[in-house]
Amino acid sequence: MANKNQDWIGIELGSNYFRVIDYRSTFDNVLMKEGLVDRIQCDFTIRGVKSYGFDEEVMDKSHILKPEMLQAELAKAISELKPKSKRLALSLENSLVLTRDVQIPQVEKKLLDSVVAYEIKESLLIDTADYHLQYRLVDQIDDGAKKYVMSTVILSKTLYQDIWVLVGELGLKPGRLDINSNALTKQIMAVQSFNNIPIQRDQTFAIFDIDFNRINLYFISDGNVDLNRKILLDAEDERPLVDRIYQQFDTIQNTFRFYLTHKKNKSISNILLMGQATQGENLDELFEESLLVPAKTIRSISNVTNQTKSNLFLPMIGAAIEVQSSRRAGR
Repeated sequence: MANKNQDWIGIELGSNYFRVIDYRSTFDNVLMKEGLVDRIQCDFTIRGVKSYGFDEEVMDKSHILKPEMLQAELAKAISELKPKSKRLALSLENSLVLTRDVQIPQVEKKLLDSVVAYEIKESLLIDTADYHLQYRLVDQIDDGAKKYVMSTVILSKTLYQDIWVLVGELGLKPGRLDINSNALTKQIMAVQSFNNIPIQRDQTFAIFDIDFNRINLYFISDGNVDLNRKILLDAEDERPLVDRIYQQFDTIQNTFRFYLTHKKNKSISNILLMGQATQGENLDELFEESLLVPAKTIRSISNVTNQTKSNLFLPMIGAAIEVQSSRRAGR
């Protein structure tokens, strides 16, 4: 197969931050067979990375609150990066969308859209006509009545429209749209090793994405994000970052307990640390000693070259990765 070379600009949008990268992909897909990784065709070269944080929220679940401010800072970052392509892979912070696992009867494929929409409407008490809904099957239950368990992502149509207006005004061409938890999952599937340590995909990872005013915590297991939590840090607190993180350790430990209580057959094998605040800090020991789980800050990724600020760009690369089903032999 000939190399599939594509240049991308990747953007990660959060409620009060953004990240931008300029990169090239040589292949960009993970092939799956019966739910397991069959073949990895993902290699990336990073040419530049920019990260910016706001002192206030510029986006929420409904719309962009401060479009002029966000656009001005994004335009500045893009101008400084000088990306080789306008093809955009966009990843949204999970706090900007609603995510739910819902159980529905096992119905015909043609009825799934309406049945999932009805279940979302009933459980969240929202008008689903105002939202874009995406879903995928993650489990099947047979406890007398056969059911599907669907993982759903619910994005406000108003926010969706605001984002694409912003993207258009920046002169970018939308290629892929994802959310951080799914993008991280795809990137984990596509990686052979972090810090030259092989990845075992049947293990459960806790990923801490740490910035100076927030922590996004993800639990990834068997190719799925089982749980995501956003923990705010006091941006006006002038104490060192380590002290501000430690102040939130009750919340972090309670989240770990909650996860392990609800996933009784799982244990957390590794903690991976990433994000702007880990660039100049050594937080490994803090998390390992407090949570009693091996912790490592991501410093290198097996399928990425030019790894400056390597632990900033996982979601943006993951957003560009396609997950495909392997064809059966002989077909």
